[in-house]
Amino acid sequence: MNFDLKNIYRTFEKVKGTHDFKEYFDEINENNRVLNEIPFDAQKAKQRISKLTTKYRMELNMLACIYGNNMSVTNQPISKTPEILWNDLQYIDQHIPLFALERKGISDYLNQKMRF
Repeated sequence: MNFDLKNIYRTFEKVKGTHDFKEYFDEINENNRVLNEIPFDAQKAKQRISKLTTKYRMELNMLACIYGNNMSVTNQPISKTPEILWNDLQYIDQHIPLFALERKGISDYLNQKMRF
């Protein structure tokens, strides 16, 4: 089961200019800055991931259940390679539009996907 992330992102693009979505847009911009930095700074990525997993813990854990991908948030310290950190940050970043739309009540994607 997968979300149509392109459709979600298009919807997000339509509303990102509103004040309510500024924080999400800023998060995406900061994530992209870290993801595209050469050389990749694993420490900055860890900081971003820590901040975002704290904020989106519930949503990320729900996605892990839906996707069955073991990408749930834990409190256990895990040593990760820079490549895995990059992938983790990208994964979270790709789903921020979904989280933003859900939190603002514009979308019911998660509710639809949770109905089995």
